[in-house]
Amino acid sequence: MKAPKSLKQILGSKNPGMQELLQQTQKLRQLNAQLAYLLPLPLSLHCTAAGISNQTLTLLVESAAWATRLRLQTPSILKGLHHFQIQALTVKIQPPQATPQTAARARPKMSEGTSNLLNNLADVTSDPKLKLALLRLAKNSSKQG
Repeated sequence: MKAPKSLKQILGSKNPGMQELLQQTQKLRQLNAQLAYLLPLPLSLHCTAAGISNQTLTLLVESAAWATRLRLQTPSILKGLHHFQIQALTVKIQPPQATPQTAARARPKMSEGTSNLLNNLADVTSDPKLKLALLRLAKNSSKQG
């Protein structure tokens, strides 16, 4: 059985596929840095270079609003990226990843004093529907315990 290769060995290998992948990654880093420089501040925070295919750069944005703002900047972006030999842009919307929902929050507990106040209020209320609602609400505190 062969010993596993270290990450340094894999990345430093002369494997043509790995070298091409590393070059593409480096080029995307450079493109993202150049985009951050070219775009106005709020837009640059919501735009990422995702890939290049046939001299077309694919950009990802978080919403249709950012996509519209980015499309308005297309001529200046293409001019600023001329040394990367980019001829066209494709803009795709990729909403930010949703954060996982936290566990359901426990209901706030009603204190015994609040329950007593609701009972007292129900005793002096003349409206029968309101009286029943107040009594039901006051009764909830005993169920929570």
